[in-house]
Amino acid sequence: MTIRPNTRTPFAILGVLAMRPMSGAEICRWLDERIGNFWRESPGQLYPALTELTTRKLVRSAPRVPLGARGRPATEFTITAAGRVALRRWLESPVASEPRRIELLLKLFLAAEDPRQSLAHLARFRAEQLELLSHYARIDEELAHLAVERPAETAKFRVTLRYGVRVAEALMAWTDEAAGVLTAGAVAELAAPHAERR
Repeated sequence: MTIRPNTRTPFAILGVLAMRPMSGAEICRWLDERIGNFWRESPGQLYPALTELTTRKLVRSAPRVPLGARGRPATEFTITAAGRVALRRWLESPVASEPRRIELLLKLFLAAEDPRQSLAHLARFRAEQLELLSHYARIDEELAHLAVERPAETAKFRVTLRYGVRVAEALMAWTDEAAGVLTAGAVAELAAPHAERR
């Protein structure tokens, strides 16, 4: 069953549903809480993809019993045999390259000679990485409890979590280095004779 090229949302959904049936809201929450550090899906992407997967018979939907919130039956989605085949084929295919569009680097590169704005961007970026590390630490504590019941699933979570930790640590080190370079450059510029700065 063919899914549009460069569309990964349906496969993210199939992968989640391969673990257990879920409602659309549960899929959104699961993606945000479990893999939000490296993969984001908005409801605006997710629900149309669920409709497409259902139409293509890769997923089936049915009212859930007991009733959901507000006394209405929530729609629960379950992966089909064809959906598992499509997921397996996608998992076996080569990983596509991601576009390189990093606004922080663009602004640092195009910044004026005065480094203050660039240093402010770097400080905010460093604070974001520090907050991510705190978030990852909380997830790691939760995984310690999950490991007892589901060690294989926990191992997959830990691999992706450690990726996020290592990236955040590396970006914090780069931020400190970049701030040092920009500050040193500014000091050298100010210390140079006026004629040399023209």
